[in-house]
Amino acid sequence: MTSIFYLIIILSLEILVAIENSSYPLGTVHRVGDSDLNVYDVMGDGSSTRNTKVAIIVLYDIRGFNVTNTRLFCERLAYEYQIRVLMPDFFRNQPTANATWSRVTEDLMIVNAYLHSENYTKLATIGFCWGGLRVMKACGNGNNNSWNETPYFTGISIHGSQLNVLDAKVLQVPMLFIRAGNDPSFDNITSILNQKSFGSQCQYKVYENMKHGFVSAGANYSNPENVIAIDDVHHTVRTYLDNLLKNNSTNLNISSFLTLISFFFLIDYFTFTM
Repeated sequence: MTSIFYLIIILSLEILVAIENSSYPLGTVHRVGDSDLNVYDVMGDGSSTRNTKVAIIVLYDIRGFNVTNTRLFCERLAYEYQIRVLMPDFFRNQPTANATWSRVTEDLMIVNAYLHSENYTKLATIGFCWGGLRVMKACGNGNNNSWNETPYFTGISIHGSQLNVLDAKVLQVPMLFIRAGNDPSFDNITSILNQKSFGSQCQYKVYENMKHGFVSAGANYSNPENVIAIDDVHHTVRTYLDNLLKNNSTNLNISSFLTLISFFFLIDYFTFTM
């Protein structure tokens, strides 16, 4: 009797997931400018204006561009967070070895320029597995980067592979790190990032009952625990971005206020001296 009841719950959950997924906006695949780079491009439905200047670039895992679960993550993020989400096709149906870091940076610069031309002024990155490490590199200023300062205000690594001390040392902005229970510990990078000026803004979350890849290509929507974990990841990502954008906005307002005060002080000073 218990097994039948459990089966009914699972089937009901699958139906609910299917219904929920069908409400997400589907993206489109298109070339970026005159390049040979395709992107999977998803937009929110326009019901909110809070993130009109923010866009997120997703770096997929080793399974590549045409993975339903990874695209579903992009669709859900765009829908629930009301944001523009682009996932570039770095591999171009070629062996992953062809996607060297210099090639990845070139592709990111193409996407950055495209988004800026579309009036998106704040860019962030999210990466899975293979992409998780590349997000960390993109948010730093290592010797192999084509920029001295990262163009991203944050990065999010979800079960990123081969996260390392060298990339942690040159990280320039706060990041959110998410891993499964069988992924390597964050201890090697937290000790480095805690010394950064933005170290307190970095966040770390572990899903002990999940296995590597549980959010993207390896997601199992027939497993209730996996569905709950994915739901929590989306909530964690949205909360993290909200807090970071709010803090950045506050800092900008304070800076503008101080600039304005200085301006009026100078006016008073020159008026008085004249």
